[in-house]
Amino acid sequence: SHKRANVTIRTEAAEVVGTDVKEVGPVDILVNVVGGVKATAVYESFLTMPEERWNNTFELNLKGTFHLVQMTAPNMINRKHGKIINFSSVMYAGAAGSVDYSAAKAAVASLTRSLALEFAPYNIQVNCLAPSSIKTSAFDKIPEEEKRRWENMTPLKRHGEPAEIAAACLYLASGESDFITGAIMPVSGGIWPAL
Repeated sequence: SHKRANVTIRTEAAEVVGTDVKEVGPVDILVNVVGGVKATAVYESFLTMPEERWNNTFELNLKGTFHLVQMTAPNMINRKHGKIINFSSVMYAGAAGSVDYSAAKAAVASLTRSLALEFAPYNIQVNCLAPSSIKTSAFDKIPEEEKRRWENMTPLKRHGEPAEIAAACLYLASGESDFITGAIMPVSGGIWPAL
């Protein structure tokens, strides 16, 4: 069964985790795929950005991950087995017009590396995907000129497909990636962060 919840609210996150554990057993693989901006405009100048947008972006991109890792990691630690996969973005290195999102995704990347170190003694791998421009529902909100800009700066000259992100996630969730932890894997058609 599937249950929807706002994982930025601790009680809702706890309900989802509790339901899953009851129905399928302890969580072995946690994928924190939540992210984005809660705003009408995707891009906004830092100097005119309202504090509310800043706070909302950080809450959306980090708080659910905070709750879910705290709730699922203790069982992983007890069993000395687990995989945690977080979603950052190639924009974590910096992006004009998306300072809030870039900073939040840099925090996700840093959190990934810190958790990888903290959980390594318990055989829990924590890794991070860093997508670029992917054809998701959020893709439709991006202005056409921005879509063309991303396509032009992508060495493979196209936008990514959701299935390509899923395949990378599946690899990090599998036993084939057991010797990988603390990695930030670009799934970006060749784009890698640069200012």
